[in-house]
Amino acid sequence: MEKHKEALRDGRGMAWLGGMSLDVKLGVRMLLKYPGLTLAGGLALAIAIGIGAGWYDLAGKLLAPTIPLPEGDRVVLIETQNTLTNAPEPRVVRDFLEWRRELRTIEDLGAYRADTRNLVLGNAAPEPIQMAELTAAAFRTARVPPLLGRALLDSDEIPGAPSVVVLGYDAWQRSLGGRQDVVGSVVKLGNTPATVIGVMPEGFAYPVNHDAWTPLSLRASYDALEGGAISVIGRLAPGVTRDQANAELRVLGERASAAHPATHAHLRPSARRLGEAPDVPDLAQFALTNLPVLLVLMIACMSVGTLVYARTATREGEIAVRSALGASRARIIGQLFAEALVLASTAATVGLLAADRALRWGMAGAFADEGGAPFWMTPGLKLTTMLYAGGLAVASAAILSFLPALKVTRARVQPHLANLGTGGATLRFGRVWTGAMITQVALTAIGIPVAMEGAIEARRNLNIRAAFPSREYLAARIDLDRPFEEEATSALEARRARTFAALARRIEQEPGVVAVTFADRAAGSGPSSRVGEVKSSADAEPAYKVGCWTWAVGPGFFEAFDRPIVAGRAFHGGDRSPGARTVIVNEAFARQFSREAGRGSPIGARLRYPASSARPDASAAESWFEIVGVVRDVGLDPDDWGDEQAYVFHAASAGTVSPFVMSVRVRSNPATLAARLPVMAANVDARLFVQDARPMDAWVRERDMSLIVAVGAQVAVTALVLFLSALGIFSLVSVSVSRRTREIGLRAALGANARHLLARILSSALVLMGSGTTAGGVLLLLVVAGTRPTEEIALYAGYLGVTSAVMLVACLLACIGPARRALRINPADALREA
Repeated sequence: MEKHKEALRDGRGMAWLGGMSLDVKLGVRMLLKYPGLTLAGGLALAIAIGIGAGWYDLAGKLLAPTIPLPEGDRVVLIETQNTLTNAPEPRVVRDFLEWRRELRTIEDLGAYRADTRNLVLGNAAPEPIQMAELTAAAFRTARVPPLLGRALLDSDEIPGAPSVVVLGYDAWQRSLGGRQDVVGSVVKLGNTPATVIGVMPEGFAYPVNHDAWTPLSLRASYDALEGGAISVIGRLAPGVTRDQANAELRVLGERASAAHPATHAHLRPSARRLGEAPDVPDLAQFALTNLPVLLVLMIACMSVGTLVYARTATREGEIAVRSALGASRARIIGQLFAEALVLASTAATVGLLAADRALRWGMAGAFADEGGAPFWMTPGLKLTTMLYAGGLAVASAAILSFLPALKVTRARVQPHLANLGTGGATLRFGRVWTGAMITQVALTAIGIPVAMEGAIEARRNLNIRAAFPSREYLAARIDLDRPFEEEATSALEARRARTFAALARRIEQEPGVVAVTFADRAAGSGPSSRVGEVKSSADAEPAYKVGCWTWAVGPGFFEAFDRPIVAGRAFHGGDRSPGARTVIVNEAFARQFSREAGRGSPIGARLRYPASSARPDASAAESWFEIVGVVRDVGLDPDDWGDEQAYVFHAASAGTVSPFVMSVRVRSNPATLAARLPVMAANVDARLFVQDARPMDAWVRERDMSLIVAVGAQVAVTALVLFLSALGIFSLVSVSVSRRTREIGLRAALGANARHLLARILSSALVLMGSGTTAGGVLLLLVVAGTRPTEEIALYAGYLGVTSAVMLVACLLACIGPARRALRINPADALREA
């Protein structure tokens, strides 16, 4: 007997698991029974939860990264800020040597600098790799032992010591095939032989995204601001906080400022965690960054909630029977919550998968020009992100289920049971759900014109760029490795200029090559924008400000792209001297100048960049440039109205632009020359490295892909919201027909014709759709009127006309099913049930 009692007690204790299992099964059945709600609602929740989880993960990686090193949160960078220019000052070799002697709060203080060099093995093609030249102390800071061989030692950084290198795991596998006997072999870094002394474990890319490490050799002493740019890194001493380290750095900074006022009066050193943003928000600020994505989730729940509410209304009879059989209100609410949780959990899984793919794609594109993402920004979503998405799913399920559940269980059982056999319903769309549907329709009315404008603009831009002969060009990012002692010296500039001139001559010898030139970026690869101040002459007052895109171009650039000078003159050799202050603008700039300044030609006008919009290291406005020429529009960068962007071209020399993009015009297939370009460059000088050598249409296509994805996502989301609105209208009319089954039957029996019946059925849907469309249209026009030119107001008014037609068609289509069901009601049955 006691045995059976114990079994019964155990069964009662675990009964809730059986109930939960049953609720989950019912939830899965509901997903299959209502495919429209499952598809539309699940997709809406997946997008919202995916956006929320993706933003949470990205914000965490950017603002508060987890450093995958032993006690990684104690690794700090010492950054010296120039308070005059509000920019970092990296030329701190002298300060570093002093800090290394005097700092007590930071141990293993080291320095490093980043560089890119060719890794050459025998006769194989050179492979550019991201390198870090660093002191042995900086390497010790990581506290990660090598997989093979040894790490850098203090003796390796002594001037005159043999050249050595530690390879990263990927470089070891990729270039040396993972050979176990690699330690002791000799490779070439640029034109310097180096002995491999070790291999680091997989995933190690410290201090940022590096794949090889060599010693950084420093002299015993340096003058203030002498030497190249370095980064200073170390570990907080045991028991020391970052505030204590900053207090000691502040004392040392004040001492240096007093000893060297000419160079250090505005320099302030401070320590921050490796990978941490300079201005880290507190918990409240971080929470505020999540409000927009939580708003997106609320909108999605509001849209899906109307569908869930309508589905709940059709199940009144089922719920009434369960209540009559003894099911408590809490039990029924729990069941509806579990059903909503199944939908939200499925959506969260899809959203997490999509967010992971989107973040991988976005990070690969964002860090492509920098050699890859930092090693702490590892691919894949964090566990905390998955837990956050789970919390969003639970919150979504609660929003979707609790309000309908509370309302359906609040009413008495008898009315529900009375309607059980009639097909009628007692629930109705109250003010809350009607307001939610009107808001949803208004958002749709706003989204359709915006999506139309985005799609039209994207198609126009793609057509304009397609007309450019990008298939006749190849582009490649080219640079020369920079020895530390030569960095930022005139000798390095002269060597760069000679080397690049020799490479250009070598390329010109290739058959089919028409022209070779360079610039600071590839044509069609994206802008470098600034705000300029323009005046019509040297003695005039500034006339207006212009948002312009800048381009530093080398000799023969306009000729290579068949863009002739249409007014004024072209650049000459004197324009590339350090003191030259001349620029050339495009025709779009000239047209804008004519409108704003009231003069026909900008030749002789002056342009400068104010301090507030100049580069971050500019402490004052730059001096005035003279506009000496106008060049034909390139035809790759249209603005919002299809006109070319206003461009300002600066004359550049190969010695001062680092890195630059070489553009080669050919008569044959540019891919063939692009494949051979790295070897050709290495034959000219082993220190030349080539990256992203490919036909120019690939550069343009890469930029267009971002535009296509963005516009495609916008159109897809708008279509989804429109579909949700249509389903909401369908739900509204369906519930209305269910509630008024007897009334419709009686009216039909009394002689009401079908047109009058349909008018009464559809009136509420049309009023709701019209209210939402009107509200959304008015709000959109108010925004457009306040931010866009007059001609765009008329354009958006036309878009709203199309939107109204689309919404009306969607409304009528959504009403077809319920209307047909209403017209099939048998008057005799309705009278008998009455």
